[in-house]
Amino acid sequence: MSSARFGTVTLGNQYDFMFESLTVRGFDGAFLFGGIYDFRQGPFTALGVPNNPTGSFDFDRMAGATRVANSVKYRSPELGHFSFGGLYGFGETPGSVSSNATMSFGANYENGPIGIGAAYVDVKYPQLGNGHDSIRNFGVGAHYQFPSVLAMLLYTNTRNTATGGKIDVYKAGALWNISGPWAAGLDYAFMQGNEALQNNKAHQLAAALQYHFSKRTTAYVEGIYQRASGDGPVTRAWINGLLQPDGAASNRSQTLARAGLQVKF
Repeated sequence: MSSARFGTVTLGNQYDFMFESLTVRGFDGAFLFGGIYDFRQGPFTALGVPNNPTGSFDFDRMAGATRVANSVKYRSPELGHFSFGGLYGFGETPGSVSSNATMSFGANYENGPIGIGAAYVDVKYPQLGNGHDSIRNFGVGAHYQFPSVLAMLLYTNTRNTATGGKIDVYKAGALWNISGPWAAGLDYAFMQGNEALQNNKAHQLAAALQYHFSKRTTAYVEGIYQRASGDGPVTRAWINGLLQPDGAASNRSQTLARAGLQVKF
């Protein structure tokens, strides 16, 4: 249901506002040029996100890998330069607190070259405190569009409320439209876990070069490097999207190189 005056209400299997207000609105270079491997994972398996292939795959939900089932979402119309929205997911069993009930909110401000966004999501899992604890995320981002460069800053915070495990992410990036069909992107992220996660940390650098054949088709090459550290006896780098059981590095460093052709439908 949609109204130009009152906004839009949608029902079903939907993205939360970490993805909609921050990723889609251009605050994360991973969405614009880095791809799935430029989102966050790192040496944080102990975060223990339930039903997660590594325990920390896309832990701040910015990749949109997980949608919210049985949800109702409201998006406001553009109110001057401001917009906002909210979502509630009833989970797999409506009315049950232990069935992945989800709350999410988002807000955006866009004025010429300046953009600011903020988002929050809280997902309760039956595996965490019998459904009374959750994985909670919030984030803020800012970007500025120069004549040929989009500069981006992003902060996200992820917490397991059952264990106290917490990860702060600080990220900066830029997308440079070089000339004609050519573009290049560079991202740097610092991920920092707290004492409950053995103070594990990771630095991650991603770089990509793109050639746009059209609005739908892009050829690219990219490289991603991650360096991990921490207090645990074994701290292994683990780039996001490497989901096989032996996907983590055997040591503190991991490098990924990729070339491909992307077609958008």
